[in-house]
Amino acid sequence: MKHFSGKRLLTKLVAILALGLCASALPAYKYVYSVLRESDRYGAELGGARILQGLAILSHFTLSGSASGDASAASAKRAISDAKASISAGCSQILRTSSYLKQASPEKHSNISTIYTQESLDAFDSSRNKASILLDMSDGALVAGGLYSDPATDRYLLVKICGTYFPKIYSGLFRLQVETSIDGDKSQLSIIRDELLDDIENLSAALRTLSSNFESAKSIRASSEKILQTGTALTDSIFSEEFNPDEIAKKISVFETLCAQTWIYCSGVLVDSLSGALHNAHLQLAYFLAEYALFIIFLSSAAMIIALGVRKAAARTALLARSCVSGSA
Repeated sequence: MKHFSGKRLLTKLVAILALGLCASALPAYKYVYSVLRESDRYGAELGGARILQGLAILSHFTLSGSASGDASAASAKRAISDAKASISAGCSQILRTSSYLKQASPEKHSNISTIYTQESLDAFDSSRNKASILLDMSDGALVAGGLYSDPATDRYLLVKICGTYFPKIYSGLFRLQVETSIDGDKSQLSIIRDELLDDIENLSAALRTLSSNFESAKSIRASSEKILQTGTALTDSIFSEEFNPDEIAKKISVFETLCAQTWIYCSGVLVDSLSGALHNAHLQLAYFLAEYALFIIFLSSAAMIIALGVRKAAARTALLARSCVSGSA
C-alpha cells in the first residue's frame, strides 16, 4: 500500500512547492537588486544636490558679507553653519551610496573626501582662492554624485544651472571682487568680464528653457530676465569711462542677490525632486516585498491545504484498499 502513502504524496507536493519558490526567487532577486541600485543612484545624486544647495548658501553669505556688509551677523552665522552641515551630510551620503566612489581608486576616494572636510569649509571664507575652491567643490559633487546620469530634461537643466552655471558665475564674482580691490590685478578684468558675460547669457538661456516646462514658470522667467539685465549692467560697469570700484561693488551686490535667490531656489527644487524619486524607489521596493510576501503566504497556504486534502484522501483510499483486500481474502 505504499503507493497510497500520504507522507510520500506530501513530500512530493512540498518538493513541487519548493521548486516553484526557487523559480520565483531569481526574478524577484534581480528586481530587488535593480531597485536597490536605483535607490543608491538616487541617494548619491541627492547627496550631490545637497552639497550644491549648501554651496549656494555658503557662497552667497561669503560674497554678500564682503560686498555689502549689511547682513545680520547672527543670521549669517547660522545660515553658514547650516550650509556646512548640508555639505557634510551630502558628502557622507555620496560616500555611502555612490557607485563611482565604490569603483574608483583609493586616491580618487581620498580626494573627494578631503574636498569637503570641516577644515576646508571653515577656511573657505578667508581663502584668496575661493573661485577655484568653489569650482572644485561643485565639480566634485557632480562627478561623485553622478548628477548627470538622469536624462530627465528638467532635472538635467537644474543640475546644469545649480552645478555649472551658478558656480562659474560666483567664481567670476569672487575673482572680480579680488581684482577690483586696491592691490588687485587690473589686467585680468577683461578676461573676467568676458567669461562672466558668457556665463550670464548661458544661465539666462537655461532658466528660460527651464521655465517652459516648470510650475513656477513666470517667476523663473522673470528671474532670468533680471539676472541678464543686472549682470550685463555689472559687466558694462567694469570698463565704464571712469573706473569706480565702489560702483562695481554695488552692482555686484544687486546682481549677486538675484543670483543667490535663484540658485538657492533651484537647488531646493533639485533636492526635493531627488528626495521624491528616492522615496518613490523605497516605496516601490516596499510594495513589491509586501506583495511577494503575500504571494509566498498564499502559495504556501494553498499548497498546505491541498496537501492535507490529498493526505486525507490518500488515507481514505488506503483504508478502502485494505478493506477490499481483506474482503477478497
